[in-house]
Amino acid sequence: METRILKVKVDESNIQALGHWKDSDSKNGTSNLNTWEVPTTSKNEDILAPIREAAHHLRTTDIPVAFPTETVYGLGADATRSAAVKGIYAAKGRPSDNPLIVHKKKKTQSQKSTTP
Repeated sequence: METRILKVKVDESNIQALGHWKDSDSKNGTSNLNTWEVPTTSKNEDILAPIREAAHHLRTTDIPVAFPTETVYGLGADATRSAAVKGIYAAKGRPSDNPLIVHKKKKTQSQKSTTP
């Protein structure tokens, strides 16, 4: 399995390039936590290109993508594809009877994945 590092060059001066929650109500300034907006400008492209590449790999390959969290690196893959999930087990050397955490955006996605 090939390992590559896609560096995202973000610091305090350009953190907004990663996006923000879409404002749902301009009158009271509350955020709509259903929509994340990413500004698309040419100056953001250097920051967004590695993220787009990682997203492409998640959608099109079975190779897990590692990403930093607050404490450790996590591994991500498309949980709807068995081969992608097997890639996480292989990368971690984890036995297949040890369950993984799956993150879903909508309740209906969870229902689809647990209904026989």
